[in-house]
Amino acid sequence: MMAAAGTRDGGDNGLFYGSFISLREVNYLAPMSGDVNREHQVVVNHLKSHVQPAVPPDEVSCRFEVCGKHQYTSQREFLQTLNEHGLSRATYAADEKFREDTKLRKELNKKSEKMVEEQRMNVEEQARLVGEPVLYGQTIQLRHVATGAFIKVKAQSAFVDRGSLMVSMEEYGDLGSWLRVYPGYKTKADGEQVTFGDLI
Repeated sequence: MMAAAGTRDGGDNGLFYGSFISLREVNYLAPMSGDVNREHQVVVNHLKSHVQPAVPPDEVSCRFEVCGKHQYTSQREFLQTLNEHGLSRATYAADEKFREDTKLRKELNKKSEKMVEEQRMNVEEQARLVGEPVLYGQTIQLRHVATGAFIKVKAQSAFVDRGSLMVSMEEYGDLGSWLRVYPGYKTKADGEQVTFGDLI
């Protein structure tokens, strides 16, 4: 992928936390966009020809914000408890099992509070990082600006290219949303800043 890097006001040619970037498939420079109409898929907008670059559906759908590494320990514990009791995140509060089991309700409420606090701390950490340079070797996350969902790499094959891992967008993010920044070529080393046009 190629990072189109820059600060929010375009004042520098490096990649910074809080920068908005677009992603392109490296072989054909085809833009990648978030498609909320297809269950939060990341879509490669294929070329119409090898001469003209592909045009995404709209610029906003291709914009991602560079975020710091969020923590997910409390979220993982909360979701694990839901799974153990056959409950879903979206509907657990309305579930009969949740309403009738006082012990379970207290446990989930406590874990939910811890998860909300963890999310608050993630937001504070991101605000602190905005404007700091992104360095090779660091772990980042990419948040789709239009939807707020995070890019996530799943441990399963992609639909089209079975030899590649599936990339999707998840509303809350998790450990699969952590992306370590490596240079595309061995001309850059860990600790060096990612700059405009770098292949990463």
